[in-house]
Amino acid sequence: MSKNIDWKTEKRKLRELVPDPNNPRRMSAHDNRQLKKSLEKFNLASIPVIDTSNNILAGHQRIRLLKTKHGADHEIDVRVPSRDMTEEEITEYRLRDNRNHGEFDYDILANNFDIDYLEDVGFRGGELVGFETDEFEDEFYKYDNTNAEMPIVPKFNEKYTALVVFCDNEMDENWLRNVFDLGKAKCYKSSRVAPNHVIHVKELQKAING
Repeated sequence: MSKNIDWKTEKRKLRELVPDPNNPRRMSAHDNRQLKKSLEKFNLASIPVIDTSNNILAGHQRIRLLKTKHGADHEIDVRVPSRDMTEEEITEYRLRDNRNHGEFDYDILANNFDIDYLEDVGFRGGELVGFETDEFEDEFYKYDNTNAEMPIVPKFNEKYTALVVFCDNEMDENWLRNVFDLGKAKCYKSSRVAPNHVIHVKELQKAING
């Protein structure tokens, strides 16, 4: 079994740090801008990790941005292991550092942070789908058969099941409407009144039982 690794903080010049040519982590222009903003505001709060030979294990993008801003002779803090690491350990550490970060609880984010603030600190629009109030959904649930102008189309969701009857022609559809007394109904989405295509099972039972 390999000896446990302890870590200590030391100083290195940026020019001494060796990038991994096979680093699998890439940054989009968006992520690059956000990292730059973070470094400008908080400096190097999370410091890079290297091995005993100054090879970068974590922090490639931070080092790249700092070198552009301050030059290769700029000195920073780095974390250094207490012993040489095997190739297998280095590979595993690099992959774990890029992958094992968990996920955000988006319900907590939505309840505690404004969407504009989250976008400003780097979240993208696609990650924040559903954060804003859905006006249609709010309006949708205001109505039922007690306050609608006419009986409304049932509001189906995953708690309901449905049986679909296909009509190949208008004659069959008219027969079905006559048998099950499918009249007209007001759509819950608008003021439009049109032929109803939905019937509750209780009404179906009544029609079948005469």
